[in-house]
Amino acid sequence: MRYLVISHGPMSKGTVESAEMILGTQENVNTLSVTIDSTIESMYSEISGLISNYPNEEWIILTDIIGGTPFNASYRYLEKYKNSIIVTGFNLPLLIELFMQPDLKLEHALDFIKTIQPNTMSLVDAAMVSKIDEEDFDL
Repeated sequence: MRYLVISHGPMSKGTVESAEMILGTQENVNTLSVTIDSTIESMYSEISGLISNYPNEEWIILTDIIGGTPFNASYRYLEKYKNSIIVTGFNLPLLIELFMQPDLKLEHALDFIKTIQPNTMSLVDAAMVSKIDEEDFDL
């Protein structure tokens, strides 16, 4: 399994670097960033060029938001090549969980992501402070 993380600006690179700080270098991940000059066509070309370097690999493409240039360019790729899935709204906990599954196969990836994704965000307000034990969050 290979991962392609794409975002508006440097978020993709920074998030992957943060995951690598925790888990170590990940050899199976690439990042792309949309810049002010990027178009859907130029991103599609970058995606296709990158993925063509690994023609027999399965891919999870992670984008920042649905409907943005990273997603739209990835979707065009997905229409032609069936060896990948797209996940929108990536975050650091999701990347860490995925990177910790070296044997994950595409056929099981969506089910795995659906089980971990609800646990990648927590909402905490002032009323909850007295009810939370900080030790519950130690890594």
